[in-house]
Amino acid sequence: IAVFNTQHSAERGIARVALVSSEDADYGVARMFEVIGAVPNLEFRTFREPDEARSWISQGLADPA
Repeated sequence: IAVFNTQHSAERGIARVALVSSEDADYGVARMFEVIGAVPNLEFRTFREPDEARSWISQGLADPA
């Protein structure tokens, strides 16, 4: 995710990415990335439920202030 973001952030600007996983291992790794993998121009969150992810995505990007 970080490499893709670095390669494409100039052309797309700020992005919001939601990862949904029901598997404990995948969820755990994604949460670690969320916590320690701060990537410029990328808001990343991990969810267990697709509806929660859709709701977060639909809220839009955080204020860059």
